[in-house]
Amino acid sequence: MIKEIDIGHKAYSVDEALSELSFVISEAKNNNLVAVKIIHGSGGGFISRAVREWGKNQEGRFKAIIYGENYNMFNEDAVKMRSEANETQDIDFNRTNAGITIFWL
Repeated sequence: MIKEIDIGHKAYSVDEALSELSFVISEAKNNNLVAVKIIHGSGGGFISRAVREWGKNQEGRFKAIIYGENYNMFNEDAVKMRSEANETQDIDFNRTNAGITIFWL
């Protein structure tokens, strides 16, 4: 299963968004979920950049981090993650949506 959380449209500060991100990722791992889709929006980009930088700083913690603009049938990690999650219906797949990032746990 892929858990989805929107941290980009809640008027969070960057610190609040990253705190929520960290909590949701830990909770998802503890509940044996396959992935977490973070909706961070693209807007001004502060939260988007912070989420992706946070992911880079967590090297080795995830099977993959899939940026929305690369979340398509040509991305091997995206295809494998979707298969593991048994995910067949995701409106963001193949849409080059830069407003999301998926953490494959």
